[in-house]
Amino acid sequence: MNVAVTLSQSMGVIAATSNDIIYDNSQVRPVESAPASCTINPAIGPGSAADKMLISAVAVISGTTERLRVGIIGFNSTTIPDGLVFTCAFEILPTASLGIKVLDNTPDASLPNGDPPPAVAGADGAIAVTP
Repeated sequence: MNVAVTLSQSMGVIAATSNDIIYDNSQVRPVESAPASCTINPAIGPGSAADKMLISAVAVISGTTERLRVGIIGFNSTTIPDGLVFTCAFEILPTASLGIKVLDNTPDASLPNGDPPPAVAGADGAIAVTP
């Protein structure tokens, strides 16, 4: 299952983003070890006008709770347009219980000069486990 992360209402001033995605690895997990499980939107990736790259890492928080941290950065001050930023492929484990598996999302961003914007907000994701 692909989980898409988008940027909206950025007013054309965001030059880099990061997302911490927290999940229960006994229920779902990235399909492959990061960064292979996540891909940047080619429209903002290397060689595009935005010329950004994706970096990611997985870390155990405690027990079965893990964090997938995904950053979209560039060695430039070019802004990222609203729209699809990246996708990450998750798999549902065979032992997963039925129901909604929340992907807690903590977003962050920076302006072209490296300062944080006045406010950053985001929505959590979810994966539905059905029979």
